[in-house]
Amino acid sequence: MADKAAAMRKFLSLIAEEGNPEVVEEIMERLMRRSEDRRGKENDLVEQAKNLKAALEQLQTRHKFRVGQLVQWKRCMKNRRRPSMGEPAIVVEVLEEPVFDTSPENSGAATPYFREPLDIQLGILDEDGDFSTFHFDSRRFEPFEENPEATA
Repeated sequence: MADKAAAMRKFLSLIAEEGNPEVVEEIMERLMRRSEDRRGKENDLVEQAKNLKAALEQLQTRHKFRVGQLVQWKRCMKNRRRPSMGEPAIVVEVLEEPVFDTSPENSGAATPYFREPLDIQLGILDEDGDFSTFHFDSRRFEPFEENPEATA
């Protein structure tokens, strides 16, 4: 790294205005920061690629749910406001054929809900303790663990 820095200083002194050492140092620092930023982004992209593969694997891992079973979001799969992450929901119905949300705001290909197969109806308790049911994509859920730290 020191050899690269020395070579860069020499190169910059040739192109810097009147060989001003402060200008050379400033240009060099900017170039080094930019180089480090790019390396950081490269590492971030590698990490992002790993996370994408793990998320796909999560989505493809299916569970067979039954009425009355408690479920929760899988890690990285929450795409609705409720239930909260880690909050249990109860299976009300497992649909034989999935339904699709055809509301105008969710029917366009530019939304994450486009052609999402809603194949499970879950019940949750709202802030007032009232029981409400909603349809979800079951691939995004896993059995609820009452004490996840005990298995970790």
